[in-house]
Amino acid sequence: MKILFVCTGNTCRSPLAEKLFGHYTKDCSGVESASAGISAWQNVRMSFDSERLLILEGIDPSGFRSQPVTEKLLDKYDLILTMGQKHVDYITGSFPKVKNKTFLLKKFVNKDVLDPEVADPYLGNADAYENCFREIKEAVIKLKERLCV
Repeated sequence: MKILFVCTGNTCRSPLAEKLFGHYTKDCSGVESASAGISAWQNVRMSFDSERLLILEGIDPSGFRSQPVTEKLLDKYDLILTMGQKHVDYITGSFPKVKNKTFLLKKFVNKDVLDPEVADPYLGNADAYENCFREIKEAVIKLKERLCV
């Protein structure tokens, strides 16, 4: 299964999801992931705090570069998981044919979640990034348990 994680700028949340998911599913065959942003520039590095948190987790963030959401990119993936409702709305409004495979990440792994969005840490302090990291890590571990038998 090919999964695309989506946020706004593809420099904080979705790269964390991509790298964490890749780390936790490295022994899972047939699973791969990438990330993109609905307002992303091409070829931008991940935010410093996102890189720092991945390194502390033992995950190499090097080589990551941002990319914008495009129809061609969306068509390559079986599942599109977003960090916020505005991402779902943008994707399904702009590319209706992917509506049936586009979901909020936290809602996809727990339909009863009270707060289904991952807060954007952009321009926030270290605590904002750490909270975001914890939320995404928890969600991708649940996703791994659901997809990797």
